[in-house]
Amino acid sequence: MDEGKIGWKRKLFLEITAYWIDVVYLTILFAVFTSYRRLMLAN
Repeated sequence: MDEGKIGWKRKLFLEITAYWIDVVYLTILFAVFTSYRRLMLAN
């Protein structure tokens, strides 16, 4: 295979992986923040 194509595919894979890590991190962060806020408002 062409090395430029391999580098392109690897870069795309790394970018998509980093994107999904960010999505999961932000989802957990907002879920924790929302749960904490609901807990504080309940008291």
